[in-house]
Amino acid sequence: MNAWLESDARRIALREVESFIDQREQQVATAFSGWFTFGDAPGKIPPNWKQAMVVLLTLFLVVMLELLYLSSLLQSLNLSVATFIGNLLSVAALTWMVVPWANRAFDWWLRPTPNDSPRIEAPGLR
Repeated sequence: MNAWLESDARRIALREVESFIDQREQQVATAFSGWFTFGDAPGKIPPNWKQAMVVLLTLFLVVMLELLYLSSLLQSLNLSVATFIGNLLSVAALTWMVVPWANRAFDWWLRPTPNDSPRIEAPGLR
């Protein structure tokens, strides 16, 4: 791979197509960057494990609601079609409703500030 990346053939090919390329590469900050972007603090992205925990919590909620209310409506459909519909609704609910709500509800935990830290005072000390 390194030999190709450093080769003259690749350099020539890149020069030929450069006028057609808007952006050569794009880095994604986290696995869930579409759900955990905060416009007011672009450099303050929650750690991946916290993002994963919020996704797990919200996905569990959505899937449980689907099992309770949607499964009976979809049981007559082909399993693949029913699964696709369930996944479509889950992703839509997570993207536009549940994860944005969870970001606001758990902001204190996702992006703690010094003011959010619990204060523990020892008895008799001031």
